[in-house]
Amino acid sequence: MSYYTALINAWNTGTVPSGYVGTALTGLTTANKLIAINGWTITGVVPTSIQFTGNQLANCIDKTEFNALSWNNQQNILGLCQITGNLAGGSANTELLPVGMILTYFTASATITSGTYNNATGVVTLTMSGSIGFGVGGNVTVAGLTGTGAFASLDGIFAAISPTSGTTVTYNAGAGLGASTITGGYLVPPTITNLTALAQGTVTPWWQNNGYSSPFTMNDLAAAGGLT
Repeated sequence: MSYYTALINAWNTGTVPSGYVGTALTGLTTANKLIAINGWTITGVVPTSIQFTGNQLANCIDKTEFNALSWNNQQNILGLCQITGNLAGGSANTELLPVGMILTYFTASATITSGTYNNATGVVTLTMSGSIGFGVGGNVTVAGLTGTGAFASLDGIFAAISPTSGTTVTYNAGAGLGASTITGGYLVPPTITNLTALAQGTVTPWWQNNGYSSPFTMNDLAAAGGLT
């Protein structure tokens, strides 16, 4: 019965869960409730489980980051990208081969130690705690910034505006946001940022994002205690 806890709670509540889109269950027949709950979806989050192809994986990899890998790791990644069929991804699959390899081979995040913001030009210059490198135009996620002034406006996903290597990262957050100083935060480099965006762009059913392996059937309603 505990397996169906999320289903039971959603069924009894009757409303579409926060963040999801679809039809509320109130006033529907049992059959139509089943159709409605199987139709609830969400986008904009990293789902528990998704499927992606080797081509999609390859298109997320930043070339400069790839070039920095050892030859063996490059071959491993290329082999992964050439697999026919779908690869497992999502927050519940970080220990499986596709996601695990990416998190192992590519920098997942790097700590920001300080930074400056030019209010006239919009250019942000970050100093990192260690070396990091990727190409011009590579999208990076900047998050958790601390400091003074309008530093919170400098969080987000931005394209690097100059070749990035060593401990310096620059991007343009837009002019006129207000005087700011940056004292901390973290940065996620392009490959991980791109894969996260791919996952967030996936339309995920409510049942899948709550750990269920398939849409619900009448048999599931009976097993959950006879939901009607």
